[in-house]
Amino acid sequence: MLATTALGFSTVWVGAFDEAEVMKVVGILGSLRPLVLLPIGYAEMPPRITSRRSLEDLAHYLGD
Repeated sequence: MLATTALGFSTVWVGAFDEAEVMKVVGILGSLRPLVLLPIGYAEMPPRITSRRSLEDLAHYLGD
């Protein structure tokens, strides 16, 4: 996703889809299963800038 964005495209993680239909359309056979779809294209509007949490809010050191 980061590489896609760096190239000027937009993408989104899609985890809810008809697995059987995707397998049929893409031609997946055997024991392989699609886990996620990443549609890639140009955004109609630029993404909204959101604030980021600090690293201290997300990671904690568990000392001895």
